[in-house]
Amino acid sequence: MMINPILERELKTRMRTWKTPILILVYLTMLGFVVAIAFLAEFTNYSYGISGFDPTVVTGIYIAISMFQLGLLLFIIPVFTATSITGERERQTFDLLLCTDISPWSIILGKMSAALSFVFLLIVAALPFTGVILLFGGVTLFDMFKVMLFYMATAIMISSIGMFCTTHFKKNISSIIVSYVIYGASLAIPAILIAVAAIISEMSYSSGGSAIQQFMENYAYEIMLFTFGSNPFYGATDLLVSGSFVDNIFNIMGNGSTGGTSILGKITPWMANVIYYAIISTIALLLSRRKLTKLK
Repeated sequence: MMINPILERELKTRMRTWKTPILILVYLTMLGFVVAIAFLAEFTNYSYGISGFDPTVVTGIYIAISMFQLGLLLFIIPVFTATSITGERERQTFDLLLCTDISPWSIILGKMSAALSFVFLLIVAALPFTGVILLFGGVTLFDMFKVMLFYMATAIMISSIGMFCTTHFKKNISSIIVSYVIYGASLAIPAILIAVAAIISEMSYSSGGSAIQQFMENYAYEIMLFTFGSNPFYGATDLLVSGSFVDNIFNIMGNGSTGGTSILGKITPWMANVIYYAIISTIALLLSRRKLTKLK
């Protein structure tokens, strides 16, 4: 079986540097610190007047750990993908790479696969921390497996944005900053849109106009899917909290139910995330490939 030459080279060089074990150590140390603090806080809360430790609180600890891990991955991934091509430029090896018979798709997929393999290594390395939750019950292996798949889907989308930036910029720092800006905008803009929609709905109700408010209430679920579809915390919360947090968000729009009134009501928040991921990744990778093709 032929392995992508770019992937093979990246794996060999990355695993031989001192930065890889240091990054894994820092990642696990931060995650372990969060686990210790979460258990200590819950144990302290339930130790007053109650003998022993309530195992039911472990579910809340698992949610906190999963969200923190997702946040760390969102912060780490652009550092690898957004420097994959710009790093070649700064090392003055990019021209040599273009002179080879390796196709633009092989370059992009090889660089992306190398970054994703390291992300997968981080996820697997963190399993002992999340595995502790299994000792207390409330969370199954299938629940953890679903969250891991969601992590990987999110990593693919962020990596594609990083590949877009690294093919269109010449400096590492520029590519990294733009990657964070693009993804930060995808997180901030939906929140702003929801706030504006809530204000419009409230003003419509105050002025006696019911058409806009009625539309907001009837299609609150669909509006949330369109606006928060690119936010990974939206889908992760749906997987981890089983909709309770999502219900609270819908109340902002004046609709307390999590079911839509149209066919889109069959789509869950994590499904909306995956659909957005597929669209964003496809566009970003096609633009990256187009840029590399022009350079070759």
